[in-house]
Amino acid sequence: MQTYSKYIRHFVNDKEMFQKYEEAAEKYGRCKVPWQNKLFHESRKATITNMITAEIRRKSLKSQSELLRFGKNTKMQENDSEKSNRKRKAFPYFSKDFIRLQNFPFKSNFMHYIFQASDGYVRQSLFKSCKYFYSKYSFPICYKLSITNPSPNSDNQNKTEIVKESIYIESETVSPVLEFMNLHVTTFFDFESFGKISDTLKMIYKCTAKSVSIINGIHELTFDELKFLIGHGNIVYLDLCEIKCTDENGMDVPMEEILRLTSKIQFFDIVNPVLTPETAQTIANLPFQNKIHKFWFISQQNELDPKSFSEFIVKNASDNCEINYIRGAEKTEFDTILQKAIYRHWKGKHKPYLYK
Repeated sequence: MQTYSKYIRHFVNDKEMFQKYEEAAEKYGRCKVPWQNKLFHESRKATITNMITAEIRRKSLKSQSELLRFGKNTKMQENDSEKSNRKRKAFPYFSKDFIRLQNFPFKSNFMHYIFQASDGYVRQSLFKSCKYFYSKYSFPICYKLSITNPSPNSDNQNKTEIVKESIYIESETVSPVLEFMNLHVTTFFDFESFGKISDTLKMIYKCTAKSVSIINGIHELTFDELKFLIGHGNIVYLDLCEIKCTDENGMDVPMEEILRLTSKIQFFDIVNPVLTPETAQTIANLPFQNKIHKFWFISQQNELDPKSFSEFIVKNASDNCEINYIRGAEKTEFDTILQKAIYRHWKGKHKPYLYK
């Protein structure tokens, strides 16, 4: 009932919710509200409990006034004694006597639901609106987390810079990053360091980034760690360069399992991925939500079925999509089949571009 009473005052044109409020009032009785402009099914009737509470608050305010008056007198006396004794005692302005508990109209489980169901932008607004949320859920919002190698000409090998809600770190080790713990990375995650990415992930509470880039060297990470970064389903840009990703059994994770986690992908770039004879058919059947503008999987070997891969390209590629798959290889039967399939079945204005 309290939730209804506050909702309809913020959304006065929501007639459907107003009707539900009336029906709930008929079922459960009038709702007691603290404000004056109450509706016909709301009550401001004072009860014995309310009267006792009001009296306690009145006496509490009176005691606070006396305490402040006592503080002023004490301060004047201390100032006088300071001239003679050159000694001054600080008055405890921040005293436990001033503590007052906040009584929220919503239950704690509902407050928890609001925070858990919100995205990074809403959470940042919640942090600004009330200190309760940050004290209860201390997960700083990080718009972009960028970790790169230090510049060769830089004297400072461990440099950290904070720009608005983004963190830029230049270091080969993760040690300077540990001062930022429980980060919620919302938009960009760039890891271009020679350090271990697994150490960096320890300081991240949650990752919902739309762009993830892991480059500069061969980085080893588990499939669970990769799912932690891209498994939320909002990835649009993914640049994995060359990674060695293994599952819980120590087996290499094929490319189709990575693409299975990225239904909204538009830019995909990976070097030496693990390909299987089933890869092409699997990715051709995946339900991608967006058209793909770039699809690079640079590899010396190509075990993909050309017909299934052609089906994947015709189905999911955008106009002028960039496709690159074999480094330093001559024209093969795979290229011929792919180009013929695009020529025959492409319905867009501009055909994809094949790099060779």
